[in-house]
Amino acid sequence: VSPVSSMRAWARTMKPGARLFILGTTDRQGAQAARNAEPRAAYNAMCRAFCDATPGAVFIDVDALIPAGEFFDSDHYTRKGYFQIAQFINANATSDPVSAAAE
Repeated sequence: VSPVSSMRAWARTMKPGARLFILGTTDRQGAQAARNAEPRAAYNAMCRAFCDATPGAVFIDVDALIPAGEFFDSDHYTRKGYFQIAQFINANATSDPVSAAAE
């Protein structure tokens, strides 16, 4: 099962007006991202394209949303980093989605 087919399945189960948040991954912060920047960038591009094509789907660009100092490592964030993700989701849960970079 491909990631995109899984995302399509999630989208089909959404109630009208609901949002589907897809969390991206960093390809800039930490040692793991440095070793795997290309597949991480490809994952982000795939998720962004899915969200652009799917009503109600919202891509969370962690590199645009979370300042560099709020990454614990390539896959985890500080409390402030997680809080910024939560604030983004709360701000977009019932409104028209905005770009993470615009926050």
